[in-house]
Amino acid sequence: MVFSSASLAREKDDTNSNRSTTTDDSNNGGDGNNDNDDPTTTTTRIQNSSSLKKDDNNNNNTLAPFNSNNMLAPFNPSNEHTQRVALELFSLGRPFVVSDVADDDKNVSQQAPVLFDLGCGDARLLIQAVSEYDHLQCVGLELDPTFVNRAREKCATILAPVVQNRIYIRQCDLTDPATWQSRKEQKAHDDDSSHNQNHLTLMDDATCIYICLLPDGIAKIMPYLNKLVADRQTKNKQLEVIASIFQIREWEPVRVEVTSKSGVIKTFLYKF
Repeated sequence: MVFSSASLAREKDDTNSNRSTTTDDSNNGGDGNNDNDDPTTTTTRIQNSSSLKKDDNNNNNTLAPFNSNNMLAPFNPSNEHTQRVALELFSLGRPFVVSDVADDDKNVSQQAPVLFDLGCGDARLLIQAVSEYDHLQCVGLELDPTFVNRAREKCATILAPVVQNRIYIRQCDLTDPATWQSRKEQKAHDDDSSHNQNHLTLMDDATCIYICLLPDGIAKIMPYLNKLVADRQTKNKQLEVIASIFQIREWEPVRVEVTSKSGVIKTFLYKF
């Protein structure tokens, strides 16, 4: 089932109102930005450590409380134009090239796109993406239990069951090395014998990554991002990263799009 931008817009918040992330108001949530040109003035969304059953979208799952020591991004609902631009910049409609050996055409294969949203809020970007692209798998990483539950509820409400099978919402800490481990590394440190070998990971599976974090938040995860890029380059696997509002200073964008009427807020595309 495919939902138009107009239908998803009805799920959008009043972007002129920034509320606390701890509220139970179901119209509050989401990643990205609105047309507020000073996103640092909005309420901060907090990331902290937690453990959650992998790929579990069960709303009854117990989620961890906040740890205010790890603050990576402001809570600032994304506007529809920013969302639309991001999905159009990503190569979501075609397979990604995978080659195990450099310059060896015999080892070239293709991988269906996998989109990770780092700090996914209420998953509005991922819901739009998984609705539009039939072969796309999406993973939302979010710490705030209010938004983890809200994202899962929206997926269950908006998406057909067959589409829900392609989107996962996880509670986790982006500054925790475990978040960036490969399946092999996770298995070595996981005492759970029921560990899911099909569990999608940033290190193994991400072809597209969406980031909307403050500069300090980006700096905290840069070692992991650089490690991920190095891994992709070694394996000749393509990777696309979009940063919304704040660019990734260590990297050179291949494209920059203005995504606010004032021209202040921008979306940056990086390709490796």
